[in-house]
Amino acid sequence: AAAGISVVLSLLGLAIGLWIREPVRALIFAIGAWFVLLFATDLILLLAAGSPWIRDHAALWVVPLMANPFDALRITVMLTLERAAFSSLGSAPLVQWWTANAGSWLTACLLLWSLAAVALAIRGAARSRK
Repeated sequence: AAAGISVVLSLLGLAIGLWIREPVRALIFAIGAWFVLLFATDLILLLAAGSPWIRDHAALWVVPLMANPFDALRITVMLTLERAAFSSLGSAPLVQWWTANAGSWLTACLLLWSLAAVALAIRGAARSRK
């Protein structure tokens, strides 16, 4: 799983480097993307967690966690440590599915992020040739 995250981040860095022509700006943007994936998603979700609308639509709160590769890895590790604590939660069907298929979802999430980064890198390389 950690190797998958490393591959995703490497491919994302390659894509950013090929897309942005100036090396310093590309590095700053890559660090910003890493920061957003690592911290910003969680902070925004924590701020939104107190909203009554979010409490009524819990599945919408879970979707950004599932889409973020860092959060998908964190939650997959948490789910594999102790399944009993999470199986008793009365949660949305999406959360129950994620609990049952955490490893498969992590694999799919990392694969999707890798494919998206490769596609972005290919477009960036084609753009830099022009």
